[in-house]
Amino acid sequence: MLSKIIEFLNQPFPDSEDRKEWKYAILIGSFIAIFLYVFKPFNLENAGHESWRICLGFGIITAVVIIFMKLTTKLLGIREDIDSWVLWKWLLSTMITVITIAIANYAFVVVLYGDTSGIDSFLSMLFSTFLLAVFPLMFIGSIRVIKNKMKYEKLSQDLRSTTVSSDKKVLDIIDSEGELVLEISNDQFLFAEAQHNYVILHYVIDQEKFELKLRKVF
Repeated sequence: MLSKIIEFLNQPFPDSEDRKEWKYAILIGSFIAIFLYVFKPFNLENAGHESWRICLGFGIITAVVIIFMKLTTKLLGIREDIDSWVLWKWLLSTMITVITIAIANYAFVVVLYGDTSGIDSFLSMLFSTFLLAVFPLMFIGSIRVIKNKMKYEKLSQDLRSTTVSSDKKVLDIIDSEGELVLEISNDQFLFAEAQHNYVILHYVIDQEKFELKLRKVF
């Protein structure tokens, strides 16, 4: 059970390197502002005619913090568009972002209303921010999982079609960095299958079956 959880958390979770971060941040910030204004959770209805300003402020803070965290990640040389960016790293990065947003939201409320009862108020803001973040995070995570799954399923299909149609006697499996990871004959290759964010190659050598789990993009 533990090994399966570890395997799940270590599956590749790369993000698109050409995504416009400012558009992504504005989208999330707009969702937060509209959601808060429409549903007015966390006693926002008590703010009266000031509620729109508070909701807009929370939305802007969310967008600014997301852009700030992404810029910080790039300045630190952390790449999120490669397969070494696995699920647990994305979860950790997301949690740090949410905590930063909660701190900024708390500071915003303090500026508006002054002292708000210290640690209890901050913990309440932290809880509220995490609770609200669940919805966009689930959406973003689901989209990413679906995209990666489709990518690896297509990769496995391409491998199958290539080996079936190829006249080559030797099949070279090369990763995204141009390194040779497997060299077998076409007859030794059995099939490829997609599993989560992996491609598993099945092949036979001297009548013994082997599996090779790949996390690289070919």
